[in-house]
Amino acid sequence: MESELAQEQITAALREIFAPVAELQALRAKAALTTAEVSRLYPIGKNTLEQMRMHGTGPDYSQPMPGGTVIYSPAAIEAWLDKKRIKISALERS
Repeated sequence: MESELAQEQITAALREIFAPVAELQALRAKAALTTAEVSRLYPIGKNTLEQMRMHGTGPDYSQPMPGGTVIYSPAAIEAWLDKKRIKISALERS
């Protein structure tokens, strides 16, 4: 009985430890992400995304209903990040 309790406690602790990993994996599998979800997956804050939308400098997004939830495709985020990638030439590395 004691070993069953210990096993249950270990299982509960592991679930708690790995819950954030499972959440991120679930987000990565989605075809459309909200601003908050993008912020969880990528190093871009929600406020930064909102500001970039206002200025037209951020990743492509959709807003199916006027004034409704903004959604991003993971492909649009990745494409935008690729455009922002800084390439270092061989001369700059030395």
